[in-house]
Amino acid sequence: MPNATRLTHDQIRRVLTPTPGGRKDEFICPVCEHGHLLLFGDNGFDCKNDCDDSTVAKKLHELVGNGDRPVPEEPPTGLTLQQYCNMKILPLGWLVLHYGDLTNPTPMAMSYKGKPAVAFAYMDADRNTVFTRFRTSVDTKPRSEHGSKMTIPYGLWLARNKADAKGQWPRSVILCEGESDQQTLTLHGFSALGIPGSQSWKSEWANIPVIKYAEKVFIIQEPGDAGKKFVETISQDLRAKAVPLKFTEYKDPSELHIGLVTRREVFDDKTTFGDALVAIAKASGSEKDARRIQSILASSVEMALTKWLWFNHIPISEVTVFAGMPGKGKSTVGVDVVARLTNGKDFPDSVKQVEACEVAILASEDNHRTTTVPRLRAAGADVSRVHLIQGTSDGNQEWEIALDVDLDRLKNFLREHAAIRLIVIDPVTSYIGEVDPNKPKEVRPFLNKLKKFAEEMNVGILLIMHLSKNLDVSALHRVGGAATWIEVPRSVWFFDEKKQDEDEDKNIKPPYVMVNGKLNIVADERKKSLEYTFASVDVEIKGFQQSMGTIQWGGECDVTLEQQYSRVKEKPGPEPKRVEAAADWLREYLADGEKFAAEVFKAADLVGHAEKTLRKAQERLGIKPEREFANKGRWVWRLPDALS
Repeated sequence: MPNATRLTHDQIRRVLTPTPGGRKDEFICPVCEHGHLLLFGDNGFDCKNDCDDSTVAKKLHELVGNGDRPVPEEPPTGLTLQQYCNMKILPLGWLVLHYGDLTNPTPMAMSYKGKPAVAFAYMDADRNTVFTRFRTSVDTKPRSEHGSKMTIPYGLWLARNKADAKGQWPRSVILCEGESDQQTLTLHGFSALGIPGSQSWKSEWANIPVIKYAEKVFIIQEPGDAGKKFVETISQDLRAKAVPLKFTEYKDPSELHIGLVTRREVFDDKTTFGDALVAIAKASGSEKDARRIQSILASSVEMALTKWLWFNHIPISEVTVFAGMPGKGKSTVGVDVVARLTNGKDFPDSVKQVEACEVAILASEDNHRTTTVPRLRAAGADVSRVHLIQGTSDGNQEWEIALDVDLDRLKNFLREHAAIRLIVIDPVTSYIGEVDPNKPKEVRPFLNKLKKFAEEMNVGILLIMHLSKNLDVSALHRVGGAATWIEVPRSVWFFDEKKQDEDEDKNIKPPYVMVNGKLNIVADERKKSLEYTFASVDVEIKGFQQSMGTIQWGGECDVTLEQQYSRVKEKPGPEPKRVEAAADWLREYLADGEKFAAEVFKAADLVGHAEKTLRKAQERLGIKPEREFANKGRWVWRLPDALS
């Protein structure tokens, strides 16, 4: 759209005639003589009757240069309803039906001080008029008439009608400045109320049901200081609900609607009013601005007792972790827990807390036919109460469970099986989807969602986890790949071979121990460790006896986590024992010849030697890595000649 070079809008306005009843800056085109010439920007223009732009520009220059102009018609007095509808591009019949004071023979089309006027009736929820404003000109603002003060916002009766039969209100409502914006928003299906400027807002309006019960209240912020003040004034009363919608390209919703209808700006033919409003919301940062700090008073919280599946071990509505190295019994103890919950038996150190219930299991590392179900039967579980979750399916395709996206599906499953009280996930890292187990920023939100899930569904969640082989950190920090794995769960237990005292007989195999790592809802003196051993039970499978491992519980003991894993910190001499052990292993591993370095590190990791420890052992043995082919190829480790 060209501009009239060196001509300003002021010069153009002086030589053109305004369109009767038209918009501001809408004039009769000097070429086609129709009222479709619009001014925009600094000195841009556009004739919507498709007049040639260069011809219009030439004519404008002639008029300005000659000081000539078309003879203006007598300007109309007042504003008719039809003119208003044309100006705002609103359907006349729709406008009268929804906004007219139906007690008046000519709704909305009235007279004010002898001039035709459009009446804006402020009606209550029952459509009784309590206040009226009149508009008599395109350029002037509406004037107030009867009614003491403005006691309600504009459009209240329509917003009230948007409550459903159960009295539920819209989740959001839009507050805007003036009547035409409210009408435009309602036309496009939005729940909206009109407020004629920040000075008209009243704090008590925050308690109007459509505002009070809305989760979000979007406030139209028009350009300029007045628009900013409008948002700030209302936001003081609405606080966290207030979400500003900042208009920039268009002044307000009415102008946006007109722009979309005439297609005179950046929008294509497929863009809807809703699309444009969403784009404005994103551009104004409304999603970010809507976030507020939320709190509740402690005095309003109703206290509740902790409920347990296994007293002082596995709470309901919380996340519990069983952690240990392979072969130490964490999964087998998990099976024992499932058996006791499904058959209603007591636990080894306490009576049962719930009646026999159902349990759901996600177990990726075990074959259900050869391992999971035989283990359950060996432990005495009522397998008719055990759900083995396989994955998800739409009837045609199947997917593995990914808890970062499947929690809602799991909720639906639990609603269908309300007797489930425990979900066992073994190991949890097989079911976390795209969550990186080594990144706290990803693990924490995942665990928090899992915790909220447990609270909402009133189930306990038992996560089975492996310990890392890094002996340079505490036992708690060996769980998973991030410390967050033990920070969010309420209860954490470790499983290991019980550490022997120096005076105990080394020829007698020690029992295993279930030792507490975290249980901050129980007093320390009640956090007892439990000894256990493995027992073998035969299970008949297709006529054959299959021996399966089960748990044989011992008694309570006073072993603490620090005592059990204190050996990690032992340094009997100038060299830690772990370096000595790594050196002995490395000497034996390289005894039959050189090995690629990558293979050495991989083999060392499998037996529990960290890379840092292995390098110290390498230095101690005097091993000097070399290239495979004279400064090329892979690195190779070999023992010095003296050692080999």
